[in-house]
Amino acid sequence: MWAVEAGYRHLDCAYVYDNQDEVRPAPIYPLPPFASPLLSTLQFANRAGWVQVGAALKKVIPSAIRREELFITSKLWNNAHHPAEVEKQLDITLSQLGTPYLDLYLIHWPVAFVSGQKTFPVRADKPDEVEIDVNISLVDTWKAMIALRKMGKVKAIGVSNFTVQHLEAIIKATGERPTVNQIEAHPLLPQDDMVEYCKTQGIHITAYSPLGNNSE
Repeated sequence: MWAVEAGYRHLDCAYVYDNQDEVRPAPIYPLPPFASPLLSTLQFANRAGWVQVGAALKKVIPSAIRREELFITSKLWNNAHHPAEVEKQLDITLSQLGTPYLDLYLIHWPVAFVSGQKTFPVRADKPDEVEIDVNISLVDTWKAMIALRKMGKVKAIGVSNFTVQHLEAIIKATGERPTVNQIEAHPLLPQDDMVEYCKTQGIHITAYSPLGNNSE
């Protein structure tokens, strides 16, 4: 709420951040050792009641700002890459944020976990590794994203953490270019080749960790 009052208009959310819901403190699920330190930080913040975007939006829309004045982004998590799960997870996100649509919806990572309720499903034989579903095609997930835009539930679709090869594959298969590729980019990781490729394709680059990764 304070960010909106201070003039921020772009809210970058994600299903896996556990900060979208309107009313609850986010459930604290056990994180495997390979999970990002950022997720641990976000879970601590949510548990402390620092951040709940949905609750904040209810306080400022429409009393302080119109929904159309905000640009809200969220991301499809890896456990919902199956085409039958893509819209379901979007609907959860829309309900949590209390908005009828997103301005931008991204595939968070170009890798599919096994479908289900577990955010980080671990392998039974190797508990320090996540269980990947190799039968889910990234192209099929992208086609499901395209369908969401046609429904009007999202205004634009894009990807995050995709390589040039990933981008080329989904564009070749569907003819649909992502609006955005959100990637880590900063002076220690400029990603010049990716930036140049996206320029030629008309894909907007959004950089996260622009001042450097917290592990550097």
